Amino acid sequence: MDNSKGPIKVKETRFKQEKLLEEHLEDWIASDPSMLGEPLLVFGRQVIIPDTKDRLDLLAVDSNGSIAVIELKRGQLKDPVDVQCLRYASYVSKWRFEDFENIARNYFGKNGDAEFNFNDMFESFCAESGVDYIPDINTEQRIIIVGSSVREKLGSVALWLREHSVDIKLIEVQAYKEGDNLFIEPTTIVPMTVSRFVSVGKRGTESQPWSTDGKS
Repeated sequence: MDNSKGPIKVKETRFKQEKLLEEHLEDWIASDPSMLGEPLLVFGRQVIIPDTKDRLDLLAVDSNGSIAVIELKRGQLKDPVDVQCLRYASYVSKWRFEDFENIARNYFGKNGDAEFNFNDMFESFCAESGVDYIPDINTEQRIIIVGSSVREKLGSVALWLREHSVDIKLIEVQAYKEGDNLFIEPTTIVPMTVSRFVSVGKRGTESQPWSTDGKS
């Protein structure tokens, strides 16, 4: 494409308009988890929770050994998804290493392969991520929620959870189209240095944002 005349504006579009499903978003993240802004080893997809009707979208582990529950929404992220993910994280916190290895064996199509070793795979992932000390798996759990936009109420809940030592991350994914090419842009909304959700529900938000010596 000739862009010698300067930047070319790409048209913004919507997942629904492009007939894209959550399944497509799963495909992209599973094939390249780095789009979520960090090293992640995805080893489970549409994982069924025993004794419940729940099914989590993607299961991953980070280079600290924390298990990440990844929930995807094609449209706007609404309030119930936070409770849903907290429920999933509580389930995962009770699982043993053997549970994760069985999920990984199924995900990577290694059923019946007696030589498959999830620990070896995790150690290789850590080495590629620049980690020298191999941590234990599942000492902590994390939540990553991905969608096209985040409502203020969910953002406020996420900040409160982080303040209470719950590791939750919100990512907005915007879609753009140029001809037959579709582009996606993930943006981490929580955590960020300055959050747009800090004043949600706070009294007195109608006042001036700064004051010096009684003068605005």
